[in-house]
Amino acid sequence: MPSITTWNHLNMGLRVPNIDMGLEARIHDPLWMLARQYQLGEFYGEDAGSPIAVKAEMNVAPISRYHPNSTLNGGDAVSGQLLDSRTQPLEPLVEAESVHLRAEPTPRVGADTGLRLIRKLRMAGLETYVNGFIEAFPFTPIIQAQAASPDIATTLDAQAIRHLRILQNRIPDGRTLFTHFVPQVDQLLNQWNWPTDMTIATKDEQALRSLIIDWVTWYQQHYDEPVAGTSAWQPSRQEYHFAIAAHDGEQESVFKADDYYQGHLDWHAFKVAPAVSLGAQPSDPGPRFTQQIQTAVPAQLSYPGMPASRWWEMEDSQVDFGGIEGSTDIVRMLFVDYAISYSNDWYLVPLDVPYGTFSQVSSLVVTDVFGVQTTIPAVSAAADADGWHMYTITGSDDGLLLPPVVAQGLKSQPIEEVRFVRDEMANMAWGIEYLIESDAGTSLNRHETSRAGRIVPPPSATPDGALRYQLATTVPAHWIPFLPVRSGNSSADPLMLERGEMLPDSDLGGQTPTQVLGDILEPNLPSLQLFEEEVPRTGIRVTRAYQYARGADGKAHLWLGRRKTTARRGEVSSGLRFDAIVNSVS
Repeated sequence: MPSITTWNHLNMGLRVPNIDMGLEARIHDPLWMLARQYQLGEFYGEDAGSPIAVKAEMNVAPISRYHPNSTLNGGDAVSGQLLDSRTQPLEPLVEAESVHLRAEPTPRVGADTGLRLIRKLRMAGLETYVNGFIEAFPFTPIIQAQAASPDIATTLDAQAIRHLRILQNRIPDGRTLFTHFVPQVDQLLNQWNWPTDMTIATKDEQALRSLIIDWVTWYQQHYDEPVAGTSAWQPSRQEYHFAIAAHDGEQESVFKADDYYQGHLDWHAFKVAPAVSLGAQPSDPGPRFTQQIQTAVPAQLSYPGMPASRWWEMEDSQVDFGGIEGSTDIVRMLFVDYAISYSNDWYLVPLDVPYGTFSQVSSLVVTDVFGVQTTIPAVSAAADADGWHMYTITGSDDGLLLPPVVAQGLKSQPIEEVRFVRDEMANMAWGIEYLIESDAGTSLNRHETSRAGRIVPPPSATPDGALRYQLATTVPAHWIPFLPVRSGNSSADPLMLERGEMLPDSDLGGQTPTQVLGDILEPNLPSLQLFEEEVPRTGIRVTRAYQYARGADGKAHLWLGRRKTTARRGEVSSGLRFDAIVNSVS
């Protein structure tokens, strides 16, 4: 059947041809609006004008000196190492450890450098000499390691052994190749001593010689390594200590970092070292100290939750100041009071500060919309100058420090990891070597190898149920004890944790004493002592890993550095007991 469908459509229309009435926001009671304006202080007049221009004069001094020891007192004068902040970032200079220039480079160094030589030969069209280098400088780390140490399982795991066997006799050993050619490169000999088994064509000799020179130079500069005796690492604190200096043509400013361990270096890691000199001079390398004049347009500063500056503007609903917990926390309450009390009273003035410099603002003039120029004094000149100042180095009246640091880099997995933990039941601390750097240059999990190779106590010859005296129980081989000792003879001397060792127990199969196989626990030092407060109840975790970054000039830097973080595991119990009476069968 046919149907008829009807509907009503409502259209909104205006009684007048414009929207002026709606924009007027009329109200029925104008007195209410006047009362609200009075409550908000809108009837109070201000003669201040909005800033439109800022002129700043700055004295810029380059960072030109570095010293690996920051424990400098007032009046000390040392000769710091020259530092060109345009090309040398601080992190490789501070953190770098010896990698391949040490007495015995790992096979990984030989493999990496040998592969590099093969790639250069193929790119240069000299691939015919690859087999000659492999035969003249064979890569045989497994044979050499087994001949030197039959107990190779303590420094190499099965995965590392398989990896080295794959490379064996397939690449030249860069370590022996470097040892053979570096004297000839350093002495600039005209007649080279090529391996006897290699036949070098006359037409290729010059190209091959240039390739070897480039490869030797790369080998020496591939890793950032420290000069002997310039390590900034403090074993007693498990931190880096160092100092830097800048010279503005008239005076020297020295800044020191006493507790750098986070892995990201910035201005807040430094504080002023008064009356200390690193020997910085105006003639040091780097950009010359200058007096810069900059003009900038101030921008209004805003933040989430900022009160609206317009009457009919809706504020951000995602910010709930009423939901802030901890109403008894004075710092939080001050933050909330600041956030809801100030709106458009703050301005941000962008100033360009040169990289790797210490800059001081000598004059700051603000021009407002009325053409009035106002000189803004330094914060240090205020009556409450002793208070806290943002972006100010501790101990400095004013100035902005922008140290020459890397912006962002890459970090490898740790090749070594040690956890320092407390054992209150045994009244000592432990340095647990979880990971160590193996002979292959990779990380070896010592925790797993210790469990796999743990000695089982032999059966006792005494009757079952008989009691037996045990001098001390044993702990895993990778647990290194740290015993509390005084640093001096007086009771007022600080308490230290000194590295020790667990003696073997002949009743338990003649277990050897605990041995330090990594570098973090400093096996080369006759005695390692840590300050007692450096090992909290939560413990600390110290790692060694490779870092890769580029400096301001684009140059690549590869170095081996350390990091310290919280272990987050709390106290441990090793089960260590002395003078125990146990059953003969356990």
